[in-house]
Amino acid sequence: MVTITGNENQVRLLYFYVLWLGTRGTVWPFSFPKEDLADYDKYFSSYFPLQSTTIGQQELEYFLAVSYARAQHGHFCSYHYRYDFIFANNPRYDLNILANDPQVGPHSKGESSYLYFLSLFAPYFSKTDDPLLDPTLEQFFRRDNPVAEFAEKFLRFCEDEFLETSLPENSRKVILANLLQVTFAFYVFDGRFPNMLSFSAESNGEVFAPAFIAATNTFLETQVNESPFLPFAKGIDEMALLYKKIVHPALLHQQERHKLKVALAIEHNHLFTQQLETFLTSLNFVTYDYFSGAAEGFDLIISSSTRLKKDNPRLAFYYWDLDFEYARLMSLYQYLRQLYAEKNA
Repeated sequence: MVTITGNENQVRLLYFYVLWLGTRGTVWPFSFPKEDLADYDKYFSSYFPLQSTTIGQQELEYFLAVSYARAQHGHFCSYHYRYDFIFANNPRYDLNILANDPQVGPHSKGESSYLYFLSLFAPYFSKTDDPLLDPTLEQFFRRDNPVAEFAEKFLRFCEDEFLETSLPENSRKVILANLLQVTFAFYVFDGRFPNMLSFSAESNGEVFAPAFIAATNTFLETQVNESPFLPFAKGIDEMALLYKKIVHPALLHQQERHKLKVALAIEHNHLFTQQLETFLTSLNFVTYDYFSGAAEGFDLIISSSTRLKKDNPRLAFYYWDLDFEYARLMSLYQYLRQLYAEKNA
């Protein structure tokens, strides 16, 4: 294993992401058999929403394996005081559960709390009927704490700012639980830390409406200057992006959406139009018609003639070359999503 030094909590996360993203479960990159993780699996797996899916189970094995391997080599995690509001005096979390492990022993509190923390540090939830959803929410709200206050405050802001009513209760629970877990991670790490987003393209192809970006950025930047939320200030840029990715799809789904109206102005030949028409028909946020000279009612012109761009300067324009390539549809899709988000901002 490559040697990485630093904060043990973050070192383990870095090992996990490097090993998982490098293998995606196709090989077992550890020097010990999976059977050696039997106790860890018995003690901790039930706390992870990951355990409910096939890929999640494999990720969980890697989480446990990295912690097991580090402990075997004498690298231990310490208990973090910012765990207190959830773990301290909480019968749900046994911080002495590894006390009889010959390798861990006196380090049980730090090791066990870290593994419990891993079950609560990422936006794992996707299903409203996840059996861990309600218990997780209960743990975050059992005591006053800045994590729950900040996440709830942000979600209420989004509902008040962008919706006429609150989100449906079940979907709201999923979103809030994911916000809480992301917030908990930034609270404990006091800034940036290795996470899935940091190993992927920053934008990930997602388009946010300018009004949504401006409003949420202003809200978050204001909040982190308040005393209870100062711990979030160092990582607020990355935290803001994660927050938007969690909340934005639900807001779009809940809002009354106005479809994007597209005018087609290309050669009237089935050989040139069929692929484009099939593609646009498959998009539930787009309607289209052929352009007959009247621009009123349209948001975008897709045309093989740039003259229409000059004649209709108020409309968005997308140049469509007759040398069709399927790869170009991704570019067109991203542009359509951007215009759709702007129209519904």
